[in-house]
Amino acid sequence: MSTHVDEFRKLIAVGTEAFQNREYDKAEQAFLAALHIGKPFADVYYMLGIICYHKGDLKRAQKHLEEAVAINPGYTEAATNLAIVYNEQGNYRDARRVYDQMAQICAPGREGELEPYLTSKVANMYADVGDVFRSCGHHILAIEEYRRALAYCPQYLDIKHKLALSLRDIGKHDEAILVFQEILATNPNFHQSRVNLGVTLYATGKRAEAAAEWQEVLRRDYANKSARMYLRMVQEGGGAGETT
Repeated sequence: MSTHVDEFRKLIAVGTEAFQNREYDKAEQAFLAALHIGKPFADVYYMLGIICYHKGDLKRAQKHLEEAVAINPGYTEAATNLAIVYNEQGNYRDARRVYDQMAQICAPGREGELEPYLTSKVANMYADVGDVFRSCGHHILAIEEYRRALAYCPQYLDIKHKLALSLRDIGKHDEAILVFQEILATNPNFHQSRVNLGVTLYATGKRAEAAAEWQEVLRRDYANKSARMYLRMVQEGGGAGETT
């Protein structure tokens, strides 16, 4: 019995070292051999899942990552990568289920203090789903996910910026303007948001206010090509397009 235990531990050690060195074939061989002896830890299934993902075998990656999460439901890295694998296979329902499970584990108000690392992970998980929806043109669903993300990390201005863009994309210009202004109140040098604030103001007929925002960008960042282009278009009597 002890011989099997020793062999099991040796295989796990060999596999883990190979994984850390990105020797994925060697790591996979060691971990699969360990599977025939005993039930590995969640970490082993996680590493097997990552190996399969790198090899492009999403089905096997999914299976291993599911095992890791089943053993340790609070395994944030495994859950994050499982959701990514689901998304890449178009399985958005299961990806959302994983995100929601992680959100419940990390939900504010649970006993004990919530770790910042976990809130960040959950926020970024929701933002990733929002990005998928936005890239497919499902802006209403994207907005829902970005708002979920910001409920955990309202200080993440990049997510707030995406929220404003999606609001603008469905015609909610006034809401988008408010979000852009919130971003700039926190970070006046977030030039991408100021440029887009100008675009959104222009879309609502506020040409002078739009031009003022682009001029402010150039005051802070003289080489900003987007702001310079929009100002030139307005001055020449053209229209302002959209940027991201």
